Amino acid sequence: MGDRVAAVRRIAIAKRQVRPLLTGTAYAEAAKKAKPPAGFGHPPSIEGFLFPDTFVFGPSTTAEQLISLQQAAFARVWKKVRLPAGRTPYDVLIVASMIERETVAPEERPLVSAVIWNRLARGMPLGLMPGMTYEEKTFVFRPGNRALLYSDGLSEAHGTGREMFGFPRVAALAGRGTSCQGLLDLCLRELEAFTGPGHEQEDDITLLSLERVSDAAPGSGGVR
Repeated sequence: MGDRVAAVRRIAIAKRQVRPLLTGTAYAEAAKKAKPPAGFGHPPSIEGFLFPDTFVFGPSTTAEQLISLQQAAFARVWKKVRLPAGRTPYDVLIVASMIERETVAPEERPLVSAVIWNRLARGMPLGLMPGMTYEEKTFVFRPGNRALLYSDGLSEAHGTGREMFGFPRVAALAGRGTSCQGLLDLCLRELEAFTGPGHEQEDDITLLSLERVSDAAPGSGGVR
C-alpha cells in the first residue's frame, strides 16, 4: 500500500501541481504503529486489517487519517462475515487474504478457499506463490515428439499412505501411451489406482498432451 500511496503522490505532483502531505514512507511508518482491532487475538502487525478500497484524500490528509479510513472500512465489512464453526476470526482473515492474492476472478474464490482449508486440515503445504515468476522457454517439436503438460493436482495428489504421486511417476507415464488421448487416459487411470477409492480431489487436475505429426492430421491432440 505504501507503494500505491507514493505513486498517487507522484501523479498529484506531476498532473495537478499539488504536493500532498501524505507520502509512502509516512504511510509505512504509521502502519507500523497502528494497532489491530480487538477480537483477533494478538496479531503481530496491522497487516490484513487495512481494507483495500478507493479513498479520497486531499493535500493535507495525513497517513494516520488514511489508515483510520481503512480500519473503519474493514470494521464495516467484517460485520457481515459469518465465521464457520471451529475457525478463529484471525484464521479466517489470513485465509481470506491468501484467497484475495491468489485469485483474479471472483468465481475462483470458493475453489481456492476449499483447497486451502482442505490442505490445512490434512497438514499439507499450501503451495501458494502469488508473487512467483515463471521461467519461459522455447522448444521445437519435431515429427513424433510428444509433450505432457499438467497441473500439480496430478503430481501432488496423495495416496492412501499419504505419499505423493510425484514427478518421477509423471515422467515415466509421459513416455508411455500410443497417442495423446491415450496418454491422458493412462494418467487418469494411474492416478485413480494410486489414490484409491473414495479419494477427495485436493486440487485442480489439468492435463494437456501435444504431439507433432508429419501431416498435421486432425484430431491428433488431446486435452482433459
